[in-house]
Amino acid sequence: LQMNYLGNYIPNLWTFETGCNVCQENLRSLSSLKESEYPLVVIGIFIQQPTPFVTVFFENLLKLQYPKNRLKLFIFNQEPHHEHQVSSFLQDHGSLYQEVKSIRPEEEMDGAAARDLAFDMCRTDKECDYFFNLDIQVVLKNENTLKILIEQNLPILAPMITRAGRLWSNFWGALSADGYYARSEDYVDIVQGRRVL
Repeated sequence: LQMNYLGNYIPNLWTFETGCNVCQENLRSLSSLKESEYPLVVIGIFIQQPTPFVTVFFENLLKLQYPKNRLKLFIFNQEPHHEHQVSSFLQDHGSLYQEVKSIRPEEEMDGAAARDLAFDMCRTDKECDYFFNLDIQVVLKNENTLKILIEQNLPILAPMITRAGRLWSNFWGALSADGYYARSEDYVDIVQGRRVL
């Protein structure tokens, strides 16, 4: 377990003095590309429980600094309560995107099948370069999030999601004796932003 934790830092992958020592290697710059040359991204949006601020989620999605015609949307909505917000967004803005596929509550699809279908939307499209998974509870504050993730040029990347003012996150950094997630000794520093790239 200790070796698993240390693997994040040895050999000098991250230090207090320099931060991440490999994070600037093999980056993929988008700045020299025309908008029509941007990688094609399928964004999977999943609404599986009643959630406040669904309209704000869609407003933040619209603010993403990325050419909309290089984005395809897959929207899975399991909540009849949110059907109006989804329909309203698609009616007002759906035509901006290269393609939109929407699964409505009455289709009675389960979440796992919906995620598989969303991944397939990218996997079966020869032009699709990336899949970006968003659960409706996520608040995108940085309008350049998608560009930043793509520029990292990694096959799989998961940004850390936190809850404001709490120590909750989708990151743990260690494993328990039974192989489940555990809190690493530097977890609090990471979640509170004192230990960053």
